[in-house]
Amino acid sequence: MKKFPLQFVSLIFIICLYSCINTPQSAVEIKSKPILFKIIFTKNDSIKSDAVNFLIDNIKFHKFQFGKINEAYISAINENYNDINLLQKKLERLKTLKYPPSKEVYDASILNKTFLINDINLSYETLNKVHWKNTLSDSIFFNYILPYRFDNEPINNWNWRKHFLSIYIKANGTSIFSKDLASAATDVHKWLIENRKKNFAVKFGSKDLKIPPLPLNIVDKLKVGSCKELALISGSFLRALSIPATFDFVPNYANVNSGHEWSTIIIDSTHIIPFDIENDKLGNYKKETFKLSKVYRKSFVINKISHVYNNGEFNYLPSFFNDPFIRDVTSEYIATINLKLSLKDHSAAQKTCYLSVFSCPAWTPIDFGYIKDGCANFKNIAKSGGIYLPVEISKNKTNALTYPFLLNEDGSIHYYNPDTTNRESITITRKFPTSLLSSDKYVRKMLGGVFQGSNTMDFRNPKDLYKIKDIPKDNFNIIILPKEVKYRYVRYVAPNGSNGNIAELHLFNNSSTKLLKGEVLGTNGSWANTPTKTKYAAFDNNPLTFFYAMEPDNNWVGLDLGKVTSITSLQILPRTDMNGIYENNSYELFYWDYGWKSLGKVVSRTQYLEYNNVPKNALLWIRNLTAGKEERIFTYQNDKQIWW
Repeated sequence: MKKFPLQFVSLIFIICLYSCINTPQSAVEIKSKPILFKIIFTKNDSIKSDAVNFLIDNIKFHKFQFGKINEAYISAINENYNDINLLQKKLERLKTLKYPPSKEVYDASILNKTFLINDINLSYETLNKVHWKNTLSDSIFFNYILPYRFDNEPINNWNWRKHFLSIYIKANGTSIFSKDLASAATDVHKWLIENRKKNFAVKFGSKDLKIPPLPLNIVDKLKVGSCKELALISGSFLRALSIPATFDFVPNYANVNSGHEWSTIIIDSTHIIPFDIENDKLGNYKKETFKLSKVYRKSFVINKISHVYNNGEFNYLPSFFNDPFIRDVTSEYIATINLKLSLKDHSAAQKTCYLSVFSCPAWTPIDFGYIKDGCANFKNIAKSGGIYLPVEISKNKTNALTYPFLLNEDGSIHYYNPDTTNRESITITRKFPTSLLSSDKYVRKMLGGVFQGSNTMDFRNPKDLYKIKDIPKDNFNIIILPKEVKYRYVRYVAPNGSNGNIAELHLFNNSSTKLLKGEVLGTNGSWANTPTKTKYAAFDNNPLTFFYAMEPDNNWVGLDLGKVTSITSLQILPRTDMNGIYENNSYELFYWDYGWKSLGKVVSRTQYLEYNNVPKNALLWIRNLTAGKEERIFTYQNDKQIWW
């Protein structure tokens, strides 16, 4: 990196930060608040002029939203950040409330001279200490180390760069400065996992706490939140250490009901290192089974081919479409293809179209393109084997432009045009794939678990009743004992390393179909002292609660039946997602034909469903109308559900 000249004379920059951008179509206007913004540099300030010019050229476009919702979350976090359980309850309540509209605040009205001078100086001081300084171009430094903000977080002139730098150096010393960039990144990644992620509860999907953008000093206190907050903390540490970083994100995976955000180290124009502390290995940013759709990168500089720059701002679209600072980087992660799709029908006035993926319970747009000569044109679509639906979107409605299609990894396309004249019978065993679930590993952890009986409370001489030798179903498993046994005390001894992980334990005898009841026994306490994860959860008849012990080994749960009792069978439910087919639950199957068409409602009497009038080559969706939120689309091939 070249050495920047110092300003050895007094300079006074008086900049009227009132400007606008008008596209050729006048589709969007981005203004800064009209203010007189002064930055005075003297001989002693030693500010670098190129850095100043870069910031001034871009500050005028940056803004954030701030209002009652931000104030409510800031107050809750400041008051409760030392108690993760109490804070989570507070945040869960806050996300259900309605707030008045927030106000738009431009950075130029908040930033002060002292903050900017100190921030620029510290960014250069740290850069001059690191071994990898000469491997970084000026452009990389300006875009991924120098900026004082990352995304749309409210700013407050807090010296975050000094704060995060000091924390890391205090804990690790300065040896990182003598390493190469990759080694430094590895060290920071490992340290952040141990010191930030390990004590941070990630909530996503239906459990997302909906935390609004918050100032960095508030995010720094959080021990519960989403991948977005983790990425913000990770990026802060990286930039503070002069490791060039930003955010990359998937607005929605092609086969998962959510997206993801992570930090990314930018080495040069063609080389990056994904930096996600939710993954143990540097470079990993998702599960292997998750399929990419689009990947975008957050920039400090406006992207003149962004959606909002060329089409304007629309509040009925996902917020990233209204962000002028993102750019498409999908091709840096996966092979992509440009698509030209013939359309069945479209509005003559509509020129912009959108590409959507399914995210229960609706299709959600992840990219935009343009309609020309009766075709929808999209660029850089991931060849990951996902299903897409081209649509046109207006304020009041969304219209499908074609049938959904599978984009294969070789670039070929298969449309799911249901054949209503050729129907088949299908068997459904789940409404959500096990491959996407963390609960799958917990089911496997029951292997080796043992059920024991005893007539002494201390289980001094227990009798093994049954040992789990095969992976249980993630549904209720009925175990018929070889012969009737009689015990007062019965327990489940969990395998070491499992922390317990049993949702329900039911005991029966021949004389009654009712559950045998008794006093709950077992290992006391629970992980993070969570009330719903104690030994009592295994007997509360709630399949969604489970026993999860404080320690991984030497855990058990059981019952004192009050007297010696005949036992003929057990029924066990592993820690699970409740996404199988359950008896006495109501279900409805749909297929897609320019809208979801019902194939009928049924109440299940078994652990599977049968439908006999299903169009072939149809995209399907089974809904549990009784309980549950997780659902995915599927097709039916070779007598199996194929999940998308």
